[in-house]
Amino acid sequence: MKGRDKLHAPGRYATTKLANGLATGGKMTVDSAYRMMGASKTLGSKLKTREFLKKTDADVEDLSSTEQRRLGRLTARADGGRVDLDADVAKLGAKHDLDTQTVARLQRLTDAGEIDNAARQRLDELLDEGEMDSDDVQMFAQALELKDQSAYLDSDLDANNVLSVGKKGDLSEARVIVKVDSDVRWMEEGDIDGGWEHIVARHIEGEHEMGDTGGSGIFPTGETVKGQEMPETMSNKDVKRLVFNSLKDGDASPHGQKTKYYFEPSTNGYPSSGIDSMRVLVYPDGSVETAFPLSGPKVMRYVPGLNGGKGGFVNP
Repeated sequence: MKGRDKLHAPGRYATTKLANGLATGGKMTVDSAYRMMGASKTLGSKLKTREFLKKTDADVEDLSSTEQRRLGRLTARADGGRVDLDADVAKLGAKHDLDTQTVARLQRLTDAGEIDNAARQRLDELLDEGEMDSDDVQMFAQALELKDQSAYLDSDLDANNVLSVGKKGDLSEARVIVKVDSDVRWMEEGDIDGGWEHIVARHIEGEHEMGDTGGSGIFPTGETVKGQEMPETMSNKDVKRLVFNSLKDGDASPHGQKTKYYFEPSTNGYPSSGIDSMRVLVYPDGSVETAFPLSGPKVMRYVPGLNGGKGGFVNP
């Protein structure tokens, strides 16, 4: 027994020294640091764990003992190869420098069966290929965790659905994600030309592309557009919900290379909206370009050619 104790003494000494060093940084107790260091079996892996912890801003004391031990196993930075399918999520976190909170989320989702080996492999590939980054992984985990609670996330989503958004678009910017049959549709924050920012600029605030001869339908959120106050039956959040429902329950039809979704809010869950019909236009990749109301008692459409070219509103 003495010989065995002697053999392991240097390892115990290194663990204690590194744990004390981490605790001195003020982010955790010696006990917590020791639990994480103890999960790493070699001095090299202990050093990797320490370096990983130094890079994170997470409050380690908020993690459970089990999560702290998992964090201690964040030492599997592969030499350019794939993460083993059966390896801990922690190895994926270490390889791609994911923060501790995201790693803990991924582990919970794995334990709950939301992320299987194939999905973890695909996530690893997308990170390796530069198709996704750490911000995208945070949204990936958030979407799976909150899909049964959020009005903007479809409860039918699975890990592969969300990863397909990461492959085709900017997952970290996704504001609405919907599963439509075997496809996925989503709305990103976007910019002035497409996505949520465009919808706000043109069809809520009325400050962009208002010279379009086809006119611009304005959602009734109470904004003042071109000097006229719009009706107020909903908020911007309600507009996002309408986009979700249009994609999920609307009638889809081709629109050139794009797809358009037709939805009737007033008879499908939004009786007080004052919107009888609306449309959502989707790019070929599945992301939302725009959404606007078509008709209803509270819908105002700005037409630039009215009043001798000065522009004005009609109620379609």
